[in-house]
Amino acid sequence: MWLKKRTCGGCDPQSRRLSWILSLIAVTAASPVMAQSGLILTGSDEVPVLNYKLDFDGVERRLDRWRLNIPAQDVAVAEVQMSCESRFDGNVDLDDIRLEVEGQPVPLYDTFWNEEFKSLEVQIEAPVAAGQEMRLILSNVRNPTAGFYRCDGRLLGTEANPLYRYIGNWIVTINSRRDE
Repeated sequence: MWLKKRTCGGCDPQSRRLSWILSLIAVTAASPVMAQSGLILTGSDEVPVLNYKLDFDGVERRLDRWRLNIPAQDVAVAEVQMSCESRFDGNVDLDDIRLEVEGQPVPLYDTFWNEEFKSLEVQIEAPVAAGQEMRLILSNVRNPTAGFYRCDGRLLGTEANPLYRYIGNWIVTINSRRDE
């Protein structure tokens, strides 16, 4: 017969599979690292990823409105805090921040942006009762440069000795400018 079966002198299927995997690892390890977009590893189930919506498509360096959802809590809430990564280079308009509870706006006492820690603090005039969903709405946000930004959410309760409670993070995607 003119076709012969090729054999690997003593190689079993497991050895061939192992050599194939090792050669694949060697090729990928030698290739240069390119920008990694589209894949986010967020840790364990212990860290909730919070929902959000950008009203104007999240284009870099453009004005946008961020709607950050906050799930119902088991304590009354006196303050909401959002802190972003140190590379966050966007701007937040402190005069155009709103907090909605079950879809209704609530009066705010004060808002503060800490540039050093990239942290927004929103103090509520009257504490929000436990068990109610909230939405933090940031209008006139100048989006940062394109990329993924992890913004941590924390709430300050009304206990005798309140501590910030970590509620999860918003992983905000900002897109690069589109050709117009």
